[in-house]
Amino acid sequence: MNAGRPAHNLYLDLIPIPFVAPHRLMPSLATAPASSALRLRFGGVAFEVLGEGWAPSETYRRLCEPGYDAALPLVRTSLRWDPSLRASPPGREIRWVRGGDRARIVASGFEAQIVRTAPRLFVASARLRPGGAACSTLLGALGSYVLAQCEGLILHAAAVEFEGGALLFIGPSGAGKTTAAGLVRGGRWFAFDRVAIARLGGRWEAFALPGGSDLDHPLSASERRGLPLRGILRVKQGRGGSRILPLSEPSALLRLRESAMAPSSDPAAEATLLGSLHRLATEVPMALAETTLGQPLSDALRTWLGAASEVPR
Repeated sequence: MNAGRPAHNLYLDLIPIPFVAPHRLMPSLATAPASSALRLRFGGVAFEVLGEGWAPSETYRRLCEPGYDAALPLVRTSLRWDPSLRASPPGREIRWVRGGDRARIVASGFEAQIVRTAPRLFVASARLRPGGAACSTLLGALGSYVLAQCEGLILHAAAVEFEGGALLFIGPSGAGKTTAAGLVRGGRWFAFDRVAIARLGGRWEAFALPGGSDLDHPLSASERRGLPLRGILRVKQGRGGSRILPLSEPSALLRLRESAMAPSSDPAAEATLLGSLHRLATEVPMALAETTLGQPLSDALRTWLGAASEVPR
C-alpha cells in the first residue's frame, strides 16, 4: 500500500468461497436492464441501481452524472436496507474475498457481492445499514473493482483541466502536487486527491473522484467529470524556476506504481495492475515537473505537450 491510500483500505484475499449464480443473484438485471433502475456514471463506471438504500454523500453526488454511456463498463446493482448491519465509522477497512470473476465485499455498514457476467458487464447485490457512509463507500468500492478488471486504475493525484484535457500531478504526500496544480495558469481544478483512469475507445480518460480539499486554491473549478488524459507529471520541488524534464519509461512506470491506489497483496492483481500501468506509461506523455513557488508552469506545459503530440504512440 502506498502512503497516499484513501481512508478506506482495500485488501484482496484469494479465498475460495461459494457465490450465487448471476441469474439467481438478480434475475431482472443479469441479462437486461430494469426500466425502473436509476442510471448514473461515476468514476469511469456506469451504474444501474435498483431498490432502496441509494443515499450517497453530497460529495459523491456532485461527481455523479445522470444517464448511461455505452463506452463505460456497467454494474447492475440491487440495494436493500438492513438495520441489523453494524454502523460504518470512517476509516474502517473494506475486506474483499475474491475468486475468479466474482468477489464479496464485507465492511462495517454494508455487505455486497459482484459477479462479472460479460467482459464489461457486472451484476452486484448489496445490503446496507441505513444512514452513515455505507452507500458512498460501496459506490467507490464497486467502481474500483470494476476498473481493475477493465484496464483501469486509480491514482493518488491532483489534476487540472488544461486546454481540453486532464493533467495529473503525482508524487508522495508532501511532494507539492496541489501547489504544482495551482501553478497552471489558465487551468481549472479537476480533482484534489484521487483520479480514476480508464482506457475507452482506444484512448485514456480521467475521471474526478472525491478526496482532498479545495481550501485557498487559486484555480476555478472545472464543470467536467471526465476528460481526455493529456499527460501525467511527477512533481519535484525545484529552486531555479518551474520546468518540465523527461522521464525514462522505467522511471515513469516506477513513479506510476508508487501513486497507484490498488491492492498489492494478491500477485495476480498486482500483475494486472502493472500491465495497465505499463500500457499507460507508453501511451500517455509523462514527465518530471520541477516547480518553484510563484513560477507558473503553463508555458512550459504547452511546450511539452506540443512536443509530446508529435511523438508516435
